[in-house]
Amino acid sequence: QKANDRTVPKQPSEGPVENDARKRAEQLLWLEHTVARSVTEADSVAAALKAVIRTVCEAQDWECGRFFRVDEEAGALRFAEAWSKPGPQFDLYIERSRKVAYIPGVGLAGKVWQSGEPMWVADITRDSRVWQQAIAIEAGMHGAFVFPVNSGGKTIGVLAFNSSEIREPDEHLMQAIHVIGAQIGQFVQRKQAEEVLRESEERFRNLTELSSDWYWEQDENFRFTMVSDNLHRRLGTVTHSVIGKARWELPTLNMTEADWAAHRALLKAHQPFRDLQWHRLDNAGKLQIASISGKPIFDSEGRFRGYRGIGRDITESKRSEEALLRFRASMDMSDDMILLIDRKTMRFVDVNETVCRNLGYSREAFLAMTPEDILPVTRKDLETAYDEMIATGSTQGMRSEYRCKDGSKLPFESRRRVMRSGDSWIVVVTARDIRERIAREEALRKSNERFDMAVRATNDVIWDWDLLTDEIWWNENFTKVFGHPREAADHTVKSWYEGIHPDDQGRVIAGVHRVIGAGGEYWSDEYRFRRHDGSFVHVLDRGQVILDGAGRAVRMIGAMADISSRKQAEERIHNQALRQRLIAEFGQQAFASSDVEDVLSRAVELVTVALKADYCNVLELDESAKQLLIKTASGWPSEMMARRTVAIRPGGRLEFVLSRREPLITEDLAKDERFSDSPLVRLGVRSGIQVPIFGTAGTFGILSAHARAERQFGLDDASFLQSVANILAVAIERRSAEERLVRLAQFDSLTGLPNRHLFHDRLLKTVAHARRSGQPMAVLFIDLDRFKLVNDTQGHSAGDKLLKEAADRLSQCVRSGDTVGRFGGDEFGAIVSDLAKPGDAGVVAQKVLDALGRPFKLDSHDTYVSASIGITLFPADGDNPEALVMNADTAMYRAKEQGRNTYQYFTREMNERALARVRMEAALRRAIDQKEFLLHYQPKVALESRLICGFEALLRWRHPEKGLILPGEFVSVLEDTGLIVPVGERVLRDVCAQIQAWQRGGLAVLPVTVNLSARQFQQKDFESIVRHILREAGIDPSLVQ
Repeated sequence: QKANDRTVPKQPSEGPVENDARKRAEQLLWLEHTVARSVTEADSVAAALKAVIRTVCEAQDWECGRFFRVDEEAGALRFAEAWSKPGPQFDLYIERSRKVAYIPGVGLAGKVWQSGEPMWVADITRDSRVWQQAIAIEAGMHGAFVFPVNSGGKTIGVLAFNSSEIREPDEHLMQAIHVIGAQIGQFVQRKQAEEVLRESEERFRNLTELSSDWYWEQDENFRFTMVSDNLHRRLGTVTHSVIGKARWELPTLNMTEADWAAHRALLKAHQPFRDLQWHRLDNAGKLQIASISGKPIFDSEGRFRGYRGIGRDITESKRSEEALLRFRASMDMSDDMILLIDRKTMRFVDVNETVCRNLGYSREAFLAMTPEDILPVTRKDLETAYDEMIATGSTQGMRSEYRCKDGSKLPFESRRRVMRSGDSWIVVVTARDIRERIAREEALRKSNERFDMAVRATNDVIWDWDLLTDEIWWNENFTKVFGHPREAADHTVKSWYEGIHPDDQGRVIAGVHRVIGAGGEYWSDEYRFRRHDGSFVHVLDRGQVILDGAGRAVRMIGAMADISSRKQAEERIHNQALRQRLIAEFGQQAFASSDVEDVLSRAVELVTVALKADYCNVLELDESAKQLLIKTASGWPSEMMARRTVAIRPGGRLEFVLSRREPLITEDLAKDERFSDSPLVRLGVRSGIQVPIFGTAGTFGILSAHARAERQFGLDDASFLQSVANILAVAIERRSAEERLVRLAQFDSLTGLPNRHLFHDRLLKTVAHARRSGQPMAVLFIDLDRFKLVNDTQGHSAGDKLLKEAADRLSQCVRSGDTVGRFGGDEFGAIVSDLAKPGDAGVVAQKVLDALGRPFKLDSHDTYVSASIGITLFPADGDNPEALVMNADTAMYRAKEQGRNTYQYFTREMNERALARVRMEAALRRAIDQKEFLLHYQPKVALESRLICGFEALLRWRHPEKGLILPGEFVSVLEDTGLIVPVGERVLRDVCAQIQAWQRGGLAVLPVTVNLSARQFQQKDFESIVRHILREAGIDPSLVQ
């Protein structure tokens, strides 16, 4: 047998029965493999099914094969694919099969579908289970073999094979067919899933390109990584500028910082969001509004990967919402009856007020009714008429009578049309009461046509221009919008031309004729059109060219919309942007200038120009707070400027602004009853704004603008003026701060003593004086002993009190011509000039020790401190200020080494010792950085048992040049410099690490003793540091002692 030109291989000879059985098994196995190869090589479900059917037919000698797929929605088996040998009877059989559908349990295919088991019928012309038996008889079919195609334990189709011969069942084929059915089922399911996925992806791409929406994606940092290509059609050049940016980094008009903060919080919480509105101006300066929706993206492991979503340009929908409100109003005001019917439910979904008024039902009652409730027509006839309109897209006319609520009849003429609304169809009925319609049939027909256009264009001015006669027709909105009397309206196109603003006229006329001459279909433009009172309104005019049968332009129909409100809004936005820019520039100028008077003058100039004010001034509140000083002004007459002051009257405008700290807008000074009469009225002033100038330090004054016209200023002007006033307040506060900084640059803010810089300046002058006079002088370097202990135990507040009291005592220990200064912390200095002899410096030092030795009263507690003092003499110990202070510092450290609470004169030996100490400190800091410290572990032995009971960690310094250095040479320097704290922590960490290493090596670890410094115990968080190190190391705390 042959299948797909492949031949079943022959086998060696055996006994007759065994040979037949083996050959049959091999044939069926070959069939399974051939079917598997056919489905894998096919590129579609249809091709695979046809190949499988042909393979089975040729291999098993069947003449025709058909595949019926399961239609889940219909609950039936439907013809899907077939193959047969050549022959008209087989073609007819397959053709008749295309129209057959099987339900579960009906026919051989239906029974196989229901049972899930194959069936073999030797002769279908004699089997009562066969359905549509006549088709088989007509085609000459007898033998039939039907089996299910399964996938995932579910029957997805049925394969039926037929023969013109009577064929007895083949049990071997019946058994093998389960495998073949499963192979086909798995392939069909997989291919169908692939095709669904491919079609879904294709639809997504097509929809993305065709949709007005655009698609976007962001990474985990909320920066755009992709936007769909159709974005540029909606927002122009913004497409390329969004990549790599977060949404709040893009320009927007409506989102405040608080709005963005709330949005960022939502994103950080990985929450979806919907309908975030984003306002921007396009390249032409027009407002665009987008609605953004998004949802978070998580990978398969639940990690947040960013956001994806869509954006939609809702500028037109926003405008449409407003237009819809106008449409609702116009619909209700219409004399025609307008009814909307849902075809699916055959119920009214809306009616206008005219319907309710004429028929006597409320709108709510109508929403519960159907058209047959008011029409002498059956529901079936209505459904037939509605379906015809849906199928053909036609509009139907109707003359009939409505049944009113009171039983009366209302004759009407209507036009019906359908429009799609989502998945539904809405029937729109426009009906008119024709009781008074007698001789105006033709006029009414045109009126209905124009009304239909008017409804579509809402409240716009509708016009109809006859291009052959140059006559133009306007609807009644022409009178409403432009105020022209309808009876006096000129009906030639000239009236339209002459109404266009002279500056726009040439462009508009040329543009419309260019469209008509070029065979264009649509025209639109924005321009200004004259009202009856001579004023102009901004309009958006749109027109459509109507062609006759020969393609010649004969009419143009259009609508004019009043867009003055939009233009005013755009102008307001423009002005606000301009003012914001002016404020920003003024702020930069003000902050760059150190001359406050110049800043005030610039503010007056800015306000005068920006607000078109006739008068402007800046008034400064004087120290008495009873009057204001005129700092700068413009526009005011000379006699007023000569006064230079303005009194603050109780209950007056100035007092109101100063006390309330809020702007005051006066629309008309002559009619304002809130306050007493203003003297400004006599100068011709009618309106004004006054705003306070105040900052963190209080109120500084008032900034005002006035005009000779009434109602010159509004809230936007007040906001602008207040912004300028705020900048002035910052400039004034900055000047005060600069004055404070001048003092802070020379004097210590806590004690009021000269700081290091002023001390150095005075020392320079004292040295120069001593050099000229030949009189010796001295510098005392004073350091308070144990001051850090006071800070750590009693708090910084107590420490500050002690420093201020110590400063007072030190000042009392020297003469008025001498200087006491504070270097910082607990270090002070004293300059003692014109000494009779060098020993007098020691007398002063002793007075300091005695003064500081008295108790300090800090928070009801007596606190004692002492001082270490170093003394240098000029010229013996140095001939310049730097040397004197440095040597005094060296002597002070020597005093500390001598036990503190004493003073020491500087000697040359101290200098050498100090230099060595400095070098030692530098080497120790390097040793910490370079990790030159190491630990030696000295065993501790119990005397009773003579066994090792522990170890003591001993610090050693491996110096790169001097070798191993013992602690006695460097620990004291670590103590004095405070470096003992980080070194001590490092020692504790190294000990813990060593204990861990011993434990990992399997050694029995004994306690290790660590020596701590007193400086470490003074740390407030010392205990928590030790606990953290032990917890981090994960060792038993008892192993560290």
